[in-house]
Amino acid sequence: LAAGQTQPMTLLLKATDPRKLDGYVVCDVRGCAPLKIKVEGTAIVPDVRIARDEISFGDEEPAPLVFDFASQFVGFECRRRVVLQNASEIPANLILDLSNHPDFDAEPCKPRDEPPPAPATQARP
Repeated sequence: LAAGQTQPMTLLLKATDPRKLDGYVVCDVRGCAPLKIKVEGTAIVPDVRIARDEISFGDEEPAPLVFDFASQFVGFECRRRVVLQNASEIPANLILDLSNHPDFDAEPCKPRDEPPPAPATQARP
């Protein structure tokens, strides 16, 4: 840095495992005392779960966590709905690798049909 010059810097964190972060980043400057920058935080991983109360096969009650496809005709499509829930404060990326299960495929579900909201009533003067 030239005399009187400033240089904005970005300190980037790319945590490799979940843990509490608490310490100092030290910047050594020749002929000067080391500069210490306090860093703290927490590296967390997403908490993604299967929403068990959302598992249903048609109008039946919530089912146990076994997706029983029973006996199906070859070429017939049988679907089971599952809801994944991100219970964490951070986003999660989902990679579903079905390459070892060629008979299966997955796709996002359409929102369930919900009754239209009741019409708003207006007070008469």
